[in-house]
Amino acid sequence: MTIAACENALLAEMLEPLFPEECTVCAIIVTATTCAEQGILERSCEKHNLHNSKTYTDALGHYWNYLITSATCVEEGIRDCGLCGIHEEGEIYSIDPDAHNWEYNWTIKTPAGISFDGEETRSSLYDCGGTQARPVPMTGTPGLEFALIDSGAAYSVSAGTVTNGDAVIPAVHNGLPVTALSPVDWNTWEGGFLGRAITSVLIPNSVTSIGDNAFNSCEYLTSVTMSNNLTSIGEAAFAICKKLTNIVIPSSVISIGNDAFSGCIELTSVTIPGSVSSIADAAFYFCDNLTSVTFVSSNTLLNVYSFDGNLYQVYPVHGAGTYTRTQGSSNWVK
Repeated sequence: MTIAACENALLAEMLEPLFPEECTVCAIIVTATTCAEQGILERSCEKHNLHNSKTYTDALGHYWNYLITSATCVEEGIRDCGLCGIHEEGEIYSIDPDAHNWEYNWTIKTPAGISFDGEETRSSLYDCGGTQARPVPMTGTPGLEFALIDSGAAYSVSAGTVTNGDAVIPAVHNGLPVTALSPVDWNTWEGGFLGRAITSVLIPNSVTSIGDNAFNSCEYLTSVTMSNNLTSIGEAAFAICKKLTNIVIPSSVISIGNDAFSGCIELTSVTIPGSVSSIADAAFYFCDNLTSVTFVSSNTLLNVYSFDGNLYQVYPVHGAGTYTRTQGSSNWVK
């Protein structure tokens, strides 16, 4: 058959310039067009060993018109192509998994207490059963006094009207973090818990600093739970806490101020974490029953009077480890 005799006149017209007129043996092969692939037209001449292929039609594109699975708030729907039957997730019927239409108001599920968080929840307005929960910060001890610090970005806390018992510091007050125990102002004798008859204090992880004299002369204080994010313990922060037998200094603490624990006569042992870069003068002075000190690092800087006795001399020589002494002795040994 000749080119002109091809069954499809349009194909013949398209291919004629590519083949000699004397081509007498030819074939036309058509690859069907699909949703995703172009159709291909191919003609070959056995006599002249000529081959040519040419795109004839563009891909049709999927026709997404059959919904198989409806989308929900948390899962994408599936739709089907009406031409080729291929499934595809998303694109038209999907809803973002975070696209719950949440109720505006939260409902208290578990009320917060003085020393523990509560929980509140809200539901999706879509019929999906989705719920969202968030903690309600503990309230802390009633009567505490708060002051804005850091340009209004956080609060410091002091005793306020709290005079005795357990002191629980909340992590959040009026929606802002509580980051500091306020220092004592010696001009007004205000701030901190100076001289209060509290027996224990819980300091949340939001707190990063304990101000000067914050718990000075709290002579009934026996238990202190420190913040794990505490970086500094101020001057005389726990001075003359005569019933304090144990203190755990978090590994986040960098500096311990002058007289920080001086006069804690019942304190028997202490571990200085590797994070502490320096211990100021008299930080552990007049701690008569302190007989064991453990240094995690060899790099903590001691002052002459950081501890009673000769610890400032032997520690730089022997480095990290536990040092002991007999009660009342000034001679520390590793």
